[in-house]
Amino acid sequence: MAPARGRLLLGAGLTWLVTAGLAAGLVFFGSSRTVVVASHDTVVRPTTSGYIVVRSGPVLPDLRMPTDRAVGVDLTLGKTEAATTDELIDRYALIASQPEGQIVKVQRALEDMAWGAALWGAVLGLLPVGLWVLVGGVRRRELIRAARRPQGVAVLVVLALVVLAAWRPWASRDPVLDDQTRWLPLTEFVGPFATLPRSSRGWRSVPM
Repeated sequence: MAPARGRLLLGAGLTWLVTAGLAAGLVFFGSSRTVVVASHDTVVRPTTSGYIVVRSGPVLPDLRMPTDRAVGVDLTLGKTEAATTDELIDRYALIASQPEGQIVKVQRALEDMAWGAALWGAVLGLLPVGLWVLVGGVRRRELIRAARRPQGVAVLVVLALVVLAAWRPWASRDPVLDDQTRWLPLTEFVGPFATLPRSSRGWRSVPM
């Protein structure tokens, strides 16, 4: 009895761990936060690209820099609180020379999303374990026997086809603009007419 209970607890723990991990990953990479970065309302989204990408809108060029990690971040700049263009440029210059404060803001937003995703994952991971317990041993055996019958197999096949139809892993994807983007080193983009701070090394920009 004890070994059987141990295997049951082990299976429940592994089920919770796998389900919680998958759910947390889906929630995290589907999350976003709005914070003030570089005097702009900025939408922060985690990505799996491994790059920091700053999307500055139709006027200024986008910027990109590798994070040297599996997780990247997408920053979409929105409206600004600066009253004039000159004031905005002055703020950009100040932030470029001292970027640590803006980096901390983005890191805190990512950490907040990660903790929230971990909490959701922990809760969602309990669903299959809870259902297993609520169904009970007798009903579980009945369901297993029903699944082995032709009708049960047909239901499982239909469910699998519905999932595949929604997922469509075979669907080809047309190239989008991001796939064709050529990123230039920022020093090459601005040319010899501007002096960039040392903290800008590694950044790349999209030619306009």
